[in-house]
Amino acid sequence: MNAHVKLLALLFLSALVFGIVNPLNSTSPNGSISEVLPDASTPEEHQSLLAQVNMSNILEHLRFFSTLGSRVVGYSGYWTASNHISDFFARYLTNVSFHEFKMPVPIDHGASLTTVLPVKETFAIYPVWPNLVCPSTIPPGGIDGELVYGGDGSLEMMNGTKIAGSVVLLDFNDNEQWVYAMELGAKAVVFIEPKFTTFVEAERKYLPHIPYNFPRFYIHASDANRLLFLLKDGGVQVHLEADVTWEIVNGRNVIGFLRGTDYPDRYIMVSSQYDSWSVVPSVSPGAEEACGISVLLELARLFSKNPPKYSMVFVAFSGTHEGLSGAREFVWDYLDWFKTRRIILQVDIALSTGTDMFFMDYGDSLMYGWTPSQNMDPLKTYVDSLAKEIGSIPGDTYGKYQFWSVGRPALDKERIRGQLSSCEVLGYLNGPVFRFATLMDSRIFVSTPLDTFISLEARVGNLGSLSKWAYIILHEISSLSYSDLVGRYLSLFAAFPIEDNMAFNLRGTVAIFNITTAWYTPVPNTLVAIVGTRMSTSFLSYANENGMYSIRMIAGASGGGRSWASMTPDASDVDVSPYIVDNETGNVLYAPERGRLAYYRYPVRQVNRDMGFNVIFKCATVFIPSFVDPETLIVPNIEGQLSRWVSIIDQNSNTHTESWGSPTATLAVPVLDNKFLVFVPANKPVSLLLQAIYANRLPLAIALNSSELNLGGEGYSFKEGKKHVFSFLPLTLAKEL
Repeated sequence: MNAHVKLLALLFLSALVFGIVNPLNSTSPNGSISEVLPDASTPEEHQSLLAQVNMSNILEHLRFFSTLGSRVVGYSGYWTASNHISDFFARYLTNVSFHEFKMPVPIDHGASLTTVLPVKETFAIYPVWPNLVCPSTIPPGGIDGELVYGGDGSLEMMNGTKIAGSVVLLDFNDNEQWVYAMELGAKAVVFIEPKFTTFVEAERKYLPHIPYNFPRFYIHASDANRLLFLLKDGGVQVHLEADVTWEIVNGRNVIGFLRGTDYPDRYIMVSSQYDSWSVVPSVSPGAEEACGISVLLELARLFSKNPPKYSMVFVAFSGTHEGLSGAREFVWDYLDWFKTRRIILQVDIALSTGTDMFFMDYGDSLMYGWTPSQNMDPLKTYVDSLAKEIGSIPGDTYGKYQFWSVGRPALDKERIRGQLSSCEVLGYLNGPVFRFATLMDSRIFVSTPLDTFISLEARVGNLGSLSKWAYIILHEISSLSYSDLVGRYLSLFAAFPIEDNMAFNLRGTVAIFNITTAWYTPVPNTLVAIVGTRMSTSFLSYANENGMYSIRMIAGASGGGRSWASMTPDASDVDVSPYIVDNETGNVLYAPERGRLAYYRYPVRQVNRDMGFNVIFKCATVFIPSFVDPETLIVPNIEGQLSRWVSIIDQNSNTHTESWGSPTATLAVPVLDNKFLVFVPANKPVSLLLQAIYANRLPLAIALNSSELNLGGEGYSFKEGKKHVFSFLPLTLAKEL
């Protein structure tokens, strides 16, 4: 090769590297889509295809799913929804099947509030989501008390009202002030259905990482109005009953296949969630959450009429809010399909109705905390170019396609509310994924009982525009040749294959320490909480009748152009916390052992995936809702450091107790705002030593249960399975002085 040829080659390569010549960004003089984009349809073909999108079908699906009461896994509406999807798939797809997986779910078997005086009337109430593992259940025989109204739950509103021993009726929008009623000794709280609320308020009705049992319920506004009317004359006595139990449920993903015309052995996976979640699990209409599955069903119909070059696998996922259980199990069972690139791409439909702004991203993760790989940039550039051409076609309304520059893994996160997505799992493995979402839509009713069809009916027209974008983009991608789609636009993934060690079983045995044998005895049928440093990674699993658990986990790719993740193949920040919960009371009977008898130490190292024994011990629960420095009344919290903790002291020996526990192995995790929880040995007098990092040598305070007759204190002795709340900590400590 002569010098001139070498120089020309060098200049051309430099132009490619520095973006001077970029075939993905170039445009033809006439702007013809056929010259810019390979195998693209003409504007006339686009019009013909888009005319087939039937918004009436989408609305019919949306109405159906949102009127099932609840699509939380294990509830009746969930089974109805999965059967509906299966039947619909069977009309247009082949090899339709259920892909099953097991998971623990709090099942509401019914709850009621009955007024005993002045008249006897019974009202339906609905349990709120558990505080980690403690469900809103009531022991057999129910609870009795006076019904009082506490307004927004603030101390000002409840001033002068007898809260101790009462059942407190509260406004739903109370900004988590229901905790005050609990501190003041209420037996239960009942939230009134609001006219308007947001997911922020809904998510403040439970404590997702603090396993403290306190009954909380929801009542419809019409019933609450009747109770408020009765309260005008005072003296309303009520009786509450509720039965909520943890059950191991067979969850379902629904799968259907469509054979491609040119590449039948290569699949594009099109997915969406079909389950719902609400802070009130039995009142979970999930209309906004049903938008994705409603569009997916229409896409299945459309592609069955216009077969793509590639085969397609349509997957309706569930277990979304329970650690992406359905998606994790699917990726595990079909891992070889992903490793061999039999499934070459996943497209997740996560549309909603808030705006008509169509947004395509790489499925940024809430579950795992990874930053999406930029290996999808070439395909995204192609889609951007395609969108520019489609947007110029007259005669139809597409809404707005949101562009962003290549190389940015996310677009101004405040402009799109984060949401769990099934594509996170494959994306975490550095697989080729992207998600269709709606920009600038906070989806304010998601996670609330108000996420009904009526709440979005005025905005539902946006979904028509968005579904057209989804169909036409997916149609064009599935029309590309294999050399273009895989060899050109997905080529960066070839250098970083999915490896076997990225999917692993986290195994172990839940046990107690047997003092007779001086070894560990397995304990059957426990709940197992999987908790990460990123609080959003928490979810529940279970141990079987032999005390053994085996949890299918996903470890992210680690560098080399892959997705950086908080859980890598080298080490993890995962903690495994088993519990035994009393089905009748909802209280914790056995909690994770963090003391001398614990078998393993945090964190889990993924190179050693057998945890050995996860030890639990017989306990009582101590909750400090307001952990503040009693001198300054300020929460002792120093960012990035273990700022405060409680040591459990044996009152008789004045030494640390042999056993103690906390929701996670590092006490930095259960410290949320000013709340703190520890588990103490049952039936032994103990004192609590409260400490903070800025006063490490001297304690903030010592709770001794002292009195004038015993200044040294008797200590606190709690019965097995019982709970104790230190209400308004500074006041409690002051009484001991």
